[in-house]
Amino acid sequence: MVNGTIKVQKSIYNITENLAKAGEDYSEYTSVQGYTINDTNTASFLAVRKNNSEMAALAYITNLNSTPKVNPDRRLWHANDCAFYKNNYFIVMGSQKDPVTDIKCFNHSLERIATYSYIPMSGETQLNYISCIAHLTGDYFVVGAGLVYSICRINETAKTFNSVSQFIIDNDKITPYLTRGANYHRTGQGIWCIGNMLYKLFSYYIKSDSEDDSKKIIKHNDLAIFQMPGVAPYISGEASLTRYYSCDRPTKDSFELKSLAFPDNGTTFYIAANVKEANATKQKDSIYSAALSSS
Repeated sequence: MVNGTIKVQKSIYNITENLAKAGEDYSEYTSVQGYTINDTNTASFLAVRKNNSEMAALAYITNLNSTPKVNPDRRLWHANDCAFYKNNYFIVMGSQKDPVTDIKCFNHSLERIATYSYIPMSGETQLNYISCIAHLTGDYFVVGAGLVYSICRINETAKTFNSVSQFIIDNDKITPYLTRGANYHRTGQGIWCIGNMLYKLFSYYIKSDSEDDSKKIIKHNDLAIFQMPGVAPYISGEASLTRYYSCDRPTKDSFELKSLAFPDNGTTFYIAANVKEANATKQKDSIYSAALSSS
């Protein structure tokens, strides 16, 4: 099993600072969630949650020197993860407290153009909430909840994501590798797909932390890479962990990796993170360029 570290190279976009430039009212949006980038590696799309509420602001960044275009006060629950497809952006909303499986679609003007319904196959495990999404190939996506993932084909006419197959990650098999010890709880974050490989972020918080998400202190993260079983898009069975990379920042007040992007099939690597520097009074959420290192 290959393991290593995520080498965070530099902050390429200070999300907190640029939201403040976009408008004073956006200071309440304090927690970046979903993030993705378009297929030409030029424009970024973000969802930033408002003070642990069900509301989020969407932000569209045309280039890394620009103030974002912002669409505030969208009811998107956790706004966990995003994907790009055919010039539009798809958001999954998470929320284990409420069954949320709809997928919202927005254009680059941040106008909502559709709400898609997730349709499971007969007899498969029902996803009661969807918290991560990635474009796979053609008109197929991966959507997931916890450690269960469905391969869905988008129907743009019916506005549905129709499951065609499903795979799982075995918690017992990954726990010896993806852990920070008995005192920590592992939580899933965003995903990305390159070929038949699934890239997934995990974060760790101390089990005694509050159930209030805004009060959970996270400083430890992993990026795990899984071989998906089968040939896309018909992937079913159990995914296997092939390697993993840590990204820990114990000296910061918080450092939580939320979403990732590997445009151009992995030549470039970006991560979006909730960040608060040591003894800081406000967030410093950022998009970072990064690299994977086996050392």
